[in-house]
Amino acid sequence: MSDVPQPRRPALLRRLLLAATRPLGVGGSQPGRGEVVTVDVGGSGIRLARVRRAGEQLELLDSFAIRIPPPDQEGAPPRGPAVEAALREAVRARRLRGKPAVGLVPGLDVVLRRTTMPDMTGADLLSALSLEAQKYVSFPADHIAIDAERLGPAPEPGHSELLVAACDRPRVAEVHRLLTQAGLKVLALTAPPLAFRSVMRHTRLGEDGEVTALFDIGLHTTTLCIFKRDELRFSRELSIGSQTLTEALRTIIVPGQPTVQLSQEEAERLKLEHGIPMGEDEKRQAGGIPLAHVAIMLRPTLERLVREIWSSFDYCNEEFFGESVQRVFLAGRGAQLRNLGPYLEGVLKVPVTVLDVGRDVLSAGRAPQAAAGELGFAPALALEDFSGINLLRALEPPPSGARERLAAVVTVPRLVTAAALVLALDGGLTWLHHAEAESRVRALARARAAAVVHQPELQALEARMQALRAHQTLLARLSDGRPEWPLLLKDLSLRIGPAVRLSELSPDEARPDPAAPAGTPAQRLVVLRASLQPAAGRPEEEIAATLRALMASPFFKEVRLVELTPASDGRTQAVISCTLRGTP
Repeated sequence: MSDVPQPRRPALLRRLLLAATRPLGVGGSQPGRGEVVTVDVGGSGIRLARVRRAGEQLELLDSFAIRIPPPDQEGAPPRGPAVEAALREAVRARRLRGKPAVGLVPGLDVVLRRTTMPDMTGADLLSALSLEAQKYVSFPADHIAIDAERLGPAPEPGHSELLVAACDRPRVAEVHRLLTQAGLKVLALTAPPLAFRSVMRHTRLGEDGEVTALFDIGLHTTTLCIFKRDELRFSRELSIGSQTLTEALRTIIVPGQPTVQLSQEEAERLKLEHGIPMGEDEKRQAGGIPLAHVAIMLRPTLERLVREIWSSFDYCNEEFFGESVQRVFLAGRGAQLRNLGPYLEGVLKVPVTVLDVGRDVLSAGRAPQAAAGELGFAPALALEDFSGINLLRALEPPPSGARERLAAVVTVPRLVTAAALVLALDGGLTWLHHAEAESRVRALARARAAAVVHQPELQALEARMQALRAHQTLLARLSDGRPEWPLLLKDLSLRIGPAVRLSELSPDEARPDPAAPAGTPAQRLVVLRASLQPAAGRPEEEIAATLRALMASPFFKEVRLVELTPASDGRTQAVISCTLRGTP
């Protein structure tokens, strides 16, 4: 291609072309300067802050936080209209109409991944990334919108390290519409991990070079991010939040007493007042409930959280050559749970610190500092200039060619536009076509060479992905409509007497209930096999006591004795069938 004669490049056209073909994720407005309104529309309500950036600090000028009842709560309005009305009223009452704004898109609607790609032009890169994103997002392929930023050169020549954001286009468009209809001028949309990166970057929490993890524990989910300095290495959304711990306290099992059932408000108050009982606290009681049993009821949820954390840590250790997490920061409403920090510190064996965004990011402003704790990471959105990832750009369809890219960036008066078109007619368009074709050929050649070199790694990755999908399918089957097995076994251990030894617990085939209406799910059965000690009293009395104890369990119903037979060693063998109630 170098032998093809190239027309002379007019100077003005060359400057226009530079703007049209700027690198992906570079350029645009800088909403992090001056006064900005930041909006976080989360699962529990709206958090809005009006802040002014002063150097590396943010001055909080005004704040607004409102809790919106969930749709299933009695008397609650529909979710969409309630959010729209609340935000519109807040903007009107605080005279924010027309103010520049940055919005936070919920974490489940955005997937962030680091990847290595051959160097190529913006349109080709977006096409390649869109195909790659279909492997790790859960929303439909035609909903995927992409934006990316270049992190630096990759070890392999001709390649770059990228941070890619794949978002659910309709959901991002909904957040944009919500802010626009409220009267705000939307400059940028971003995701929680990028807001956390702003905090890491501007508070210098990772300046000592440690690998740090940040957990933002929200109402229904926990966002887990791993950084080295301000480099985002990993992000993940866990379906465990503050509300999950409250639900675990709705039913409390106390041996020898009836099961304690608590309302949502009672369980929330018990959690806020006592947190995770540890040490001497476990010897106390609250409203007649031993706090030791509160700790027992919280333990399965906490253990599930720790398992998810460990799996994320192990993945990062493998990807980054054994650089393990050295410090953990907690944020969000769940971070204030009493003893959560010491509990995680004891399990993870790394220092755990509660991060106060209001104290560490906001300077003294006109709004009360007490409100800062309710705002979460919303004010930190004003720290970035969004020259990297901005999900607002992902809503626009990618330009398909050089002329479209040129038209997308030329926003000048008509007279100047006409002059540019005259210059373009004088040989410029011919050069554009030639340059575009040459760039595409080079990019395709590099991509083909990279594919051949990395074929073994791609095959190994595909095998690992198949194993991961099989593992996820198994986990889904185990958790679909079934109780928490650790909790069920703990309950069994409290109900089986000392004269009875449980030797086997095995799920049986699900069987439909003939008396149930059509369409009712089949009932899942469990078979228990036990033996009675030779020195025990009458076997009938021991078995009867065991059956009564099982029938009082929140996990079992329709408990019946299938078989009771004497064995040659003096023991008595029993087979008991139970129907699972599901998670209490």
